[in-house]
Amino acid sequence: MLSSGEGLPTTAVATELKYGAIPRLEVFNWNTASDGLPTTDSLEISAKVIDQPSAADLACETAHDDPVSRTALSHKLARVTLAWPSESLRRYTLLDTPGIDDPDEVLLANTTYRLLPECDIAVLLVPAAQLSKIETDFLRQKLFDKGFTRLLVLVSHHADTQPRSVEVRTRILSTIRGQLDSIGRTQVPVQMFCYDESADGNLLKTPAQIEAAVINFANEQAGPARIEKAVYLALQGLHQAGGQLQAQLAATGKSTEERTQMLTHARREIDAINRRYDQVADSFRLHLRCARDNYVAEISNGLRAVNEDFASGFNAVGLPNEDAFDA
Repeated sequence: MLSSGEGLPTTAVATELKYGAIPRLEVFNWNTASDGLPTTDSLEISAKVIDQPSAADLACETAHDDPVSRTALSHKLARVTLAWPSESLRRYTLLDTPGIDDPDEVLLANTTYRLLPECDIAVLLVPAAQLSKIETDFLRQKLFDKGFTRLLVLVSHHADTQPRSVEVRTRILSTIRGQLDSIGRTQVPVQMFCYDESADGNLLKTPAQIEAAVINFANEQAGPARIEKAVYLALQGLHQAGGQLQAQLAATGKSTEERTQMLTHARREIDAINRRYDQVADSFRLHLRCARDNYVAEISNGLRAVNEDFASGFNAVGLPNEDAFDA
């Protein structure tokens, strides 16, 4: 999609991109509560499914410049799902959400902020100068308090409009790393990219390189990030449940019936926590099975290659080979 030059338009809808054999665009309707705001527990898929979507199809469903129209659209649509036959997407689902500098807090509350807890890692695109205050506040208040421990920051840079020497780029990166250090995230990776074939240094020059950088980051960080996030959420949930239970047990003057109700409520809370982390464990098991299958396949391919080299060695010196080595 990036290499086609079309890309995704600016949208008020959280856009989901995942692997699919046939490129298609599916538009999901949002069931709304009595107050007109989206509900997250049930989604209806609309009849609108477009195979082989064009840039015009994307723009028709998602492009709105007017803030009022953008907010109205966010209330109408849960997310747009694009299936795309890119092999690099087989393991991942990518969510593109409205930018955090959007002044419409209602829009952000119903898109970006609502979807963050679903994610394992995040990629933040920032201008090629420094992180703004709204970005550092977002990192501190909205991202890291969701359990994020790993984040890829891509610093945009276009050489035609923002000519930068190596020294200037180094200073920009140093400034951003200092800003991250000030909020306790020294380890966050930062990388610049621009479309400039003559540029030297730590730059991404093509859409394919940008894709590779993001996917490589996901390959390296998704597993550890998911574990760290699960630990964070487990500790947070247990702390909250423990605090509530202690407060309730410390209350005086409770009747036997009230205490029974309290204990029943506490058991329900514990059961909910157990179910929540059973689901997390299931996701780990799936990840481990995939890793195991890939490992077995790599061993099998390696042994097959060794076998072929071994057999070809006998063929090279004229010795008989009656497929004895295939076993």
